[in-house]
Amino acid sequence: SLSIWAETSLFCLKIGVALAGAGVASIFASGMLWVKNIIPVTNKVGAVLTMSCSIASQVYCMVIGSYIESQPMVFMHLMTVTMMALVVSFGLANIVATSVRRGWRKQIL
Repeated sequence: SLSIWAETSLFCLKIGVALAGAGVASIFASGMLWVKNIIPVTNKVGAVLTMSCSIASQVYCMVIGSYIESQPMVFMHLMTVTMMALVVSFGLANIVATSVRRGWRKQIL
């Protein structure tokens, strides 16, 4: 992973950063499509999702920018923690969405 090999291999660092960028870019669009399947996406819902993603990207820039010179590996470790947090968050969101759908089906029947 990027946290393990980025310090020893420039090639792994370049590939890892490119893959991290491609992965992060697809999360917003995939998240919006997933939310659209769960709840109606109105202007307010879309605005909340867009603003939360924008604020999160600014927080990442501030955190990485404040530590990058003194601790260069902070970006790699932050990406690893983010990946783990996203897996847990998406897993929990999927569990909640599944239980909500089952509740709706029981009400309909």
